Amino acid sequence: MSGLYGLLRLYDGIKPYRLEMGTKNINLNGKTTTSLYEFWGNDLVEQVAKDLGNGGGVLIDCCSKEYSKAIVKAKLLKEKGIRVVTCVFPGPSVYAKRARGMMCRFIVNENITDVEKLKLFQGFEDDAEYKFAGRESSDDKFVFHRCAMQGKRKKPRKN
Repeated sequence: MSGLYGLLRLYDGIKPYRLEMGTKNINLNGKTTTSLYEFWGNDLVEQVAKDLGNGGGVLIDCCSKEYSKAIVKAKLLKEKGIRVVTCVFPGPSVYAKRARGMMCRFIVNENITDVEKLKLFQGFEDDAEYKFAGRESSDDKFVFHRCAMQGKRKKPRKN
């Protein structure tokens, strides 16, 4: 998801930009709004619902809180029969951002179609891995903690 382009597909081309969802008083396409949340309104939610067949689907939310607020409007999605499962990575934002990307890569590479299999995510970094925190999690919120790897070989970095 992009504050400027909206929902993106795998091969959509975009140009680099810096624009936060909370940016105030902006003008896009001749429409002045107080924020990007107002600009996008429910359009993003409607598109997600359409992509998921307007019911019965599952949305895995790996967004930052800023972007999640724009798309995960639980009431609207629930009305459309869509379950939202949010993946949470507590800790410094620099690690959380990387973990969200690793989770998305995990979902695609492992062809995850069963929400329960998200709990297998380990997301190896140079010196850490992620572990599912069952006690802190719920049916719709999966929490993963970053843990130092002890006694394990580091995964080689890809250049």
